[in-house]
Amino acid sequence: MTTENVERQYDLDFDGIFKLRLERRSFPFLEKKLSIWESSYDRPDITVSRGEVSSEALPFEGNRLFSEKGYQIIHKNSIYEIESDRITCKGSVVELYLEHMVIMPVINRMITDQGNFLAYAAAVSVDDSVLIMPGISGTGKTSLMLELLSRGAEYIGNNNVFINRSGRCALYSPWISFPERNTILFPELVGNLFSSNKEHRLQEKRSSFYQLGMSLKGGNFVSRYLKSNLLSRFFSTYYATYDKVFPGCKAKRSGVVTHAFFLERRRADPKVIRAAPEEVAELATISDWLDDGNSHNTLAELAGLKFCTKNDMDALFTDFFSHAECYRVRIPANETRKGIKETADMIEDIVS
Repeated sequence: MTTENVERQYDLDFDGIFKLRLERRSFPFLEKKLSIWESSYDRPDITVSRGEVSSEALPFEGNRLFSEKGYQIIHKNSIYEIESDRITCKGSVVELYLEHMVIMPVINRMITDQGNFLAYAAAVSVDDSVLIMPGISGTGKTSLMLELLSRGAEYIGNNNVFINRSGRCALYSPWISFPERNTILFPELVGNLFSSNKEHRLQEKRSSFYQLGMSLKGGNFVSRYLKSNLLSRFFSTYYATYDKVFPGCKAKRSGVVTHAFFLERRRADPKVIRAAPEEVAELATISDWLDDGNSHNTLAELAGLKFCTKNDMDALFTDFFSHAECYRVRIPANETRKGIKETADMIEDIVS
């Protein structure tokens, strides 16, 4: 391998689970977010780069196409072509879309047969216990994780963690995706997130508009329009490492899960209910990127690439959750700091 080629590649080794090679300086957000895994090796499992894609792909459905050597996904002004050992990006790449809707499903279809999976869940370590919290987007994974971290828990994952059928879960990235509503629920963290007075003032102004939107009542058209406009306009996501959000916080690279809490939104008071591992496994598979993951697997099968079935994933999740005490957690639809604290109290009582 030439020196020039080495300088153009950014190699990541996820704790021996998967080897990902990025074209250096082409995906700066991903380089920064995943830098903890920077490594060096000869052969990656997948290389991600910018370049030209095939014009011979056939339509499958919607924005999906396939050919004899791979398949393509079209998103806005970009095309992502997936082959056996390469993802080629053409056009205006949105890195978050590339990560969550392209790279992650590809990783999962390639590692499931090894008993691994990149799951959509938060995870922390409390004393000697490892807690994993799967749930669909918006159920409160980040809020509950932040509350537990504020009480001294160790960080394992925010939205994504690797899991193994042996019951082990492992860190994916030290970066927390911090929805703007969390700056309202956790105002004491704002000073750690934003370093300048100008940023503080801007965030306070944005938060006041967001709170105004949350306070609007009534079902008439004007109220609904104003609320929707304010909540969507003043909603964004910030990214920061766990130790910037909580200085002095420690991370745990991996551990065997002892407790699993599947989070659900309900119009009721917080409640934690014991559940069977098979029940939580079924809920967790539904909460993952299975719609998009199944599309990747179908296209991969058509193109003659490696794929996994839903049965493979169901079996892996069942094995994983069988190692833990499992619960369903009812999170109130109107999230408040008081409700988050009550839920964290119940979880801590169970763990202790």
